[in-house]
Order: sequence, then structure tokens, then C-alpha cells
Amino acid sequence: MKKSLFNKLLLISFLSVLSITFAQEQTQAPTPTPSPEKKELILKFMAIFDNANIKDQTVNSILRQIKGSFPKIIENMFKDLSITQPVTEEQIKECYERFSKAFAEKFSKEIDFKKINDNTNFTLYDKYFTETELDEMIKFYNSPAGKKSIETIPQLLKESMQQTTTLLTPKINDMINNSLSDEKELIKQKYAAAPTPVESDKKSN
Repeated sequence: MKKSLFNKLLLISFLSVLSITFAQEQTQAPTPTPSPEKKELILKFMAIFDNANIKDQTVNSILRQIKGSFPKIIENMFKDLSITQPVTEEQIKECYERFSKAFAEKFSKEIDFKKINDNTNFTLYDKYFTETELDEMIKFYNSPAGKKSIETIPQLLKESMQQTTTLLTPKINDMINNSLSDEKELIKQKYAAAPTPVESDKKSN
């Protein structure tokens, strides 16, 4: 019973993240597999961008999203078990930590993320780039200009966002204040037109 419930909870939490992907796979026709030569080019291109590190970040992101649903799952589990005695926060915390650890171990053993990720990248890069384009991009990103772009663009995008935010913030604040002023005037006009109950009583007396 416990094992069945545990597997059910794992399935629910995992489907909450991957349901869209599964739905797409059901409706799409099998995708052609790229040639071994093209696969090699794709791997070379991905290696330029430290793809191993990106994979780790992706896995951690997926696990964070899944773990975000665990508190509700744990809460529902106790309800399903119809436990009559009071459950303390410490017991819930212990259950959460035990459940999270068990899930993480199960995930690492049963999910070959590298294989899934590589196959996904093979399919997408094969879809959008030819072998010639991949070869040209590899040459560019291995050149001094390409290496600099890899190192610089993340910082450039960060500074661009910061400067854009700095420029927009005063204008956005003005827009908010103007909208509030307009709304205040509308409210004043609306409620000034109708006397309050106290004022009505005074006039009747």
C-alpha cells in the first residue's frame, strides 16, 4: 500500500512538469535521426557552450519545480491516509525531507537525463541547422571574436536589462501615479454625487 501510494505521488509530481512534453510526443510523427557526422557536429557545438553545466542547471531547475509541489502532495497524503491523531510540523518536515531524498535518488537512478537531453538536442539542431551551418558556427565560436562573444554577451544582456530598467522605472512610476490620480478623481466624483447615510439623516431631521 505504501509503495503504491509512493509511486502514485511520484507520478503526479513528475507529470506536473513533463505533461506538455508527453502530449506533444503523442501528436507528433517520429522525427528523422541525424547522421553520425551531424551528431558529431552537434556535440562539438554544444561543448562550446559548456553543455554539461547547462544540463546540471536544467536538472536542478526541474527538481526545484517538482519539489515545489511536494508540500501539497505531503498534505494530501496525510488526508488520504485518514490519520486521526494530530500531526506536528516537525513530523511533516521529516516526511518532506525523507520523501524529497527518496525522490531525488529515484530520479538519478531511473532518469537518464544526458541521453534524453542529447536526443532532444540532436532533433532540434538537426531541424534548424544544416551540417554546413553547424560547421561555420563551430569555426566562429572557436575564433577570438566568437570566444569573446560567448564571454561578453551574458554580461552585456545583464547590463542592458539593468539600464533598460533604470530608464523605464521613472516613466512607469509616473504612469502609475497618473493612473492613481485619475482613479481618485473618479472615486471622488462618484461618491460626492451620492450623500452618505449620515448626511441623509441630518437633512431629514
